[in-house]
Amino acid sequence: MSTILRAEGVKKSYSVDRRKQEVLKGIELEIEKGDFTVIMGSSGAGKSTLLYALSGMDNIDSGKIIFVGEEIENYSPDKMAVFRREHCGFVFQQNNLLDSMSILDNVAAAGMLCTKSKREVLEKAARLFEKVNISKEIQKKFPGQVSGGEAQRAGIVRALINNPDVVFADEPTGSLDYSNGQVVLDLLTDIHKSGQSIIMVTHDIRSAFRGNKVIFVRDGLVGGICDIGEYEESNSERKEKLRDFLEKRGW
Repeated sequence: MSTILRAEGVKKSYSVDRRKQEVLKGIELEIEKGDFTVIMGSSGAGKSTLLYALSGMDNIDSGKIIFVGEEIENYSPDKMAVFRREHCGFVFQQNNLLDSMSILDNVAAAGMLCTKSKREVLEKAARLFEKVNISKEIQKKFPGQVSGGEAQRAGIVRALINNPDVVFADEPTGSLDYSNGQVVLDLLTDIHKSGQSIIMVTHDIRSAFRGNKVIFVRDGLVGGICDIGEYEESNSERKEKLRDFLEKRGW
């Protein structure tokens, strides 16, 4: 396996009540191609900030982010936007679909940013929709007319439409009930098994079990990495390894 994304001495701070609050304090991290990497940590540890920094969605104060061989930390906003379209897919806690467009049009619009052939985009969208069990009837509906689970599955299709090198997921099941959350986790597991690299932030150990590598963030630094192997629901040894890892870090 090869490294697809690397952080070197990454620091990030925000201004809170005119005071500087350091969130990332020198992150050192390597992520391998094909991994399902889970980022965990307590509230305020810097999990989402790290995800946004790694994906280029947020600027960093210092350090390097090397993504698919490119140092992206100093890209202009326009160059970064193109880079993200070509290399990244995003799944958020809220699906962020445009309410004024149908489910299909939301996905097609994202695809057309990278592919000029509408037919090619629609053909790929049809294959992905079939994979996530979204019917043509649902595709015609607007986001406000479908369930949260259906909207989140559509969000995953949108994230995959441009063949991203990495799918970044920020608490993708956070707003879903248990059954819909399981469906979304099953989908992420399936696309990982097909070779897709995923980086997911979660506070939920049930979701973390789906990854093969867990990174624990504490006080803006990497507090440990646990390689638990590929997901197997019945593998109790794997579950105990992760629980032990988290307990030793005060989880």
